[in-house]
Amino acid sequence: MATSKYRILGHLASGGEAHVYLGVNDSTGERVVVKRNRPGRLANHALDALGARLSQHENFAGVLAKGADGEGSYVVQEHVDGITLHDLLRAARAATEDVPIRVAMAIAHGMAAGLDQLHGAGWVHCDVAPSNAMIAKTGRVVLLDLSSAQCVGAPSHAWAHDSFLAPERDGGTRATPAADIYSLGVVLYFLLTGSSDSVSGVYDPFDVRDDVPADLCDLVLRCTADEPSTRPKARAVCSTLERLGIPSRRFVARYVGSFFGATPRRTEPKQDRGPRVRGAVLGAALATLRARHGDEECEAVLAAAGSATQRALRGHVSPLDWYPARWLVGLTRAAESRFGSGAVAWLGRGIAQSTLGPRGLFEVFVGAGLQHGPHRFLSASASIFQLYCDGGQWQVDEALPGFARCRLRGAAQLPAELRATFLAFLEQGLLMCGGSEPHMSANEDGADLLVSILWNQEVAA
Repeated sequence: MATSKYRILGHLASGGEAHVYLGVNDSTGERVVVKRNRPGRLANHALDALGARLSQHENFAGVLAKGADGEGSYVVQEHVDGITLHDLLRAARAATEDVPIRVAMAIAHGMAAGLDQLHGAGWVHCDVAPSNAMIAKTGRVVLLDLSSAQCVGAPSHAWAHDSFLAPERDGGTRATPAADIYSLGVVLYFLLTGSSDSVSGVYDPFDVRDDVPADLCDLVLRCTADEPSTRPKARAVCSTLERLGIPSRRFVARYVGSFFGATPRRTEPKQDRGPRVRGAVLGAALATLRARHGDEECEAVLAAAGSATQRALRGHVSPLDWYPARWLVGLTRAAESRFGSGAVAWLGRGIAQSTLGPRGLFEVFVGAGLQHGPHRFLSASASIFQLYCDGGQWQVDEALPGFARCRLRGAAQLPAELRATFLAFLEQGLLMCGGSEPHMSANEDGADLLVSILWNQEVAA
């Protein structure tokens, strides 16, 4: 290179337009990425200007320098220390793990935020795919490779990743932001299911993974609609994911960091504790029903309990089933409908008096909120607490971003051990689903216990 400031360390990759190298800034020791056009290729000044403009946005790599020398033109960009989404998915598959739903949401949110900036500048990425997204160790999401980008309305050209290709692109239509949204929808489906191939002819994650929230399934379906005009804008995708509750960047960094050795990975397939806990809870519930009302009434309640309970009986429901543990709540609602409101109390006591004890049932209530935001988790905990505890009521009085004020009614009549166990599991569940350590304070208010909860409201970009 004409300047001695940057030195090439090695070759990273090659594309149709350029070679990509890992380099270093000799003045600072900072690693960089150097993209050098192939011999005979002229610099694309429009793309260079676009890259420089977008480098101010955190979902794109920063441009540090550009120029030309005897070997041609080059661009120096920041080196993002992380893992491509393609490699992350491959590593998760090798570990026999699903990507956590909230991590998938955060990654899709970062990609959508980048596309929002790109589309706002009048450009279409044209190659949105797992290999063109980087997840930094900090949890930051970065869109890569603008070499295929086209101005909105430009003639169609060959795409590199057919699995993520919008159907209208096969017909030679012009580049539109809606095509990028389709590709983003397939990427999100891939994140949630581990495959870019649909099962039923439509990209519905619930066909593969029944713990995906209904609103998130709906978002994937809208993004991958055949009609481009019905797909949401990138900004609308961001807003929907924010409403569903994306986790903090630290939450994503913790997961991504585990693939770099920050947290030891499993060397054997993970053991799903869900079936054991579900089976014990469901078995205790059915035993209570049968002992109280007989086999015929028990079968009638099961028939009315809904599909989630039926899946649980077959062992097909996720331990993190959608809010608030549908397989369990469906059963209790059916029992209430048949035997009256007191059914919740005696059914809950029957479960708690089984071999599970209080801890087993609280594991279910914590599990109900693992992949959802803190407010969703707090609402779920109210339903599960009511199921277990006869005489107390847990409710959310006030909910703001990063803050909630809750009330445990009738706390004075509850055993001290139960209160302590409940608050401990509440704190654990908030930490697991919120991505940051909560700060809790509890004060007596007559017979009630007021609980104020504050947590770090970081949102991944």
